[in-house]
Amino acid sequence: MSERNVHRSRHLFSAGSLALLLTLLPLVAVAQDRSISYHRINVGDYQNFVVNWAEQKQPVLYALAQTRSHYDALFHPAPTNFSVKSTAPDPSLFASEEILLVARVTPTVPDMNAVFEVEKVSDNGRVLTLHYRFHKPMKETSSFVKSYLAVRIPKRPYDRIVFVENGQQIGELIVSAGQWSVPLATLDPAR
Repeated sequence: MSERNVHRSRHLFSAGSLALLLTLLPLVAVAQDRSISYHRINVGDYQNFVVNWAEQKQPVLYALAQTRSHYDALFHPAPTNFSVKSTAPDPSLFASEEILLVARVTPTVPDMNAVFEVEKVSDNGRVLTLHYRFHKPMKETSSFVKSYLAVRIPKRPYDRIVFVENGQQIGELIVSAGQWSVPLATLDPAR
């Protein structure tokens, strides 16, 4: 075979390989993000507050409450004589939904629901991602609260939950290994 024919056959092989690859490309399953429906739980929907944690060591608390026990480990009831609000969702909610939570200690603001803003909740198979904006209150004050973002999502088996704040990943839960909160919340066996 002449040198010219060898070069031509290599070129044809390359072009043929490329054509075959382009033909098969649509058959390759590529995991793409898909939007997940969610419902935001506003601060004040329930008569409760987020538990204390060592925010100096771990500034952001993030969790996936898959059960009422998880929820009770993350929120404490704040009953008053004048409120008829429930202190937590009905336990039946956890049969079909779970709750994503992100919390930070912030200066007190008039509208605590404005501190966090959901951008999107998406999954690409077994990984769920919560994208949100954190609007840090700039008010100088001596009064601080535990601000939070809580969203209800359909219950699905995820391996990992990724939390993306203002475009930066700030944490991840390895749900397949049993991790459901950072820092780890303590479950009360009596609840």
